[in-house]
Amino acid sequence: MTGLEIFDELTKTKQHKMEDNVFAFSSEDVKKPLTHRQKQRVHKRVKKLTNLREKKQLARAKKEKATSSVIEPPKDDLDSNTSDEDKTTAFTDQNNTWLKPVVKSRDNRKKSLKSDGRERKIKVDANGEKVESYKVTKLNDVLSNEDLSDEADSSDAPPGDEFGSAGSDSGLDTDASGGEDELPIEKAAKKLKKQHTEDMKLAEEEMQMNITDQEVFAFPSTEAKQEPLGLNEVQQRIKDVVMVLSDFKRLREQNRPRSEYIELLRDDLCTYYSYNQFLMDRLMELFPVSELLEFLEASEVQRPLTIRANSLKTRRRDLAQALINRGVNLDPVGKWTKVGLVIYSSTVPVGATPEYLAGHYIIQGASSLLPVMALAPQENERILDMCAAPGGKASHIAAVMKNTGVLFANDANQERIKAVVGNFHRLGVVNSIICSYDGRKFPTVS
Repeated sequence: MTGLEIFDELTKTKQHKMEDNVFAFSSEDVKKPLTHRQKQRVHKRVKKLTNLREKKQLARAKKEKATSSVIEPPKDDLDSNTSDEDKTTAFTDQNNTWLKPVVKSRDNRKKSLKSDGRERKIKVDANGEKVESYKVTKLNDVLSNEDLSDEADSSDAPPGDEFGSAGSDSGLDTDASGGEDELPIEKAAKKLKKQHTEDMKLAEEEMQMNITDQEVFAFPSTEAKQEPLGLNEVQQRIKDVVMVLSDFKRLREQNRPRSEYIELLRDDLCTYYSYNQFLMDRLMELFPVSELLEFLEASEVQRPLTIRANSLKTRRRDLAQALINRGVNLDPVGKWTKVGLVIYSSTVPVGATPEYLAGHYIIQGASSLLPVMALAPQENERILDMCAAPGGKASHIAAVMKNTGVLFANDANQERIKAVVGNFHRLGVVNSIICSYDGRKFPTVS
């Protein structure tokens, strides 16, 4: 043979071996070893899938058994119409030797897996013998197949089976498996929500229990009224009487008039708030019972310190800025007045600042601004203030009149009239006549 023929023969042999190698190492028959971690995951998933299948079969067997026990046909009909091959048996330990875990693929074909996670295929060779071949499946494929099989099982399961009932074992297992995938913050949120629900339920039950067990107020006898009580006991009795008066028809004692409860409430209020009976009667005529208590409580609170800006010398905005610079915490009294300021706290004496000494403001209650606003004095008018001391409202009238007209500032007490003189000099009031007469004799003064 020539050298060219030998070269051709060697080339054909090499090409033939390459084709055999390609056929031998096709993608279907190559055995790729799995890592230890992958094998553990596959074993875990396969075991979980097998457990789910067993539980499903046991639940279906229980259901069929329960159905057959309710409606049981005659045994003769069963023996005559059915055969041994048609009878279905549940999963038992006897067929555990041949039963293999099955995973449904996307095309609904059943695949059996070996313990190492490889897919088993059965081929028939030319002689008619069955040959098993294995294909390594990826972990993602196993997981996707398992999810698809779980979805198919849940969709095929009838209502009331182990996946639809909340009290079944499989339902608890699925909840537990779902809880393993939750984040710690999600578990904590669920725990807090459950605890909040329980607390609300307990609070509602306790409130209902208190309403049910609430005792009706027992009206004290004449001897009990004369006994001295502490302030806490008097306050509690006031609350009880107010509660009875709020729903008098239901909570009152039989044949007990409303006037007796009102009299008891008046005596207790006089004792607790240190008022006389005459003033308390007038207040009870003015206010309902609920508003009366709010009025009395508000009267016990110390009123805030308020000042009035003197419009003859400054504006309220400039005065507020100057006092804030000196460490005074203040705000406008309200929208209803343009000259009032309320002081919450101060690092300097409010009655000794340079602005006070210069007559830029006067310490005056907010309620004393209202009479002047109601009077609404105009310029060039003649106005008489019969009780002018110490001069707060009188100086306010002079400021509104812009030092025009005539202002008669009178007070019967000659000692107090000195404060009017001092305040008028400091505030710059020049249109006033200060006098001290008895108001009844004032018309005779010429």
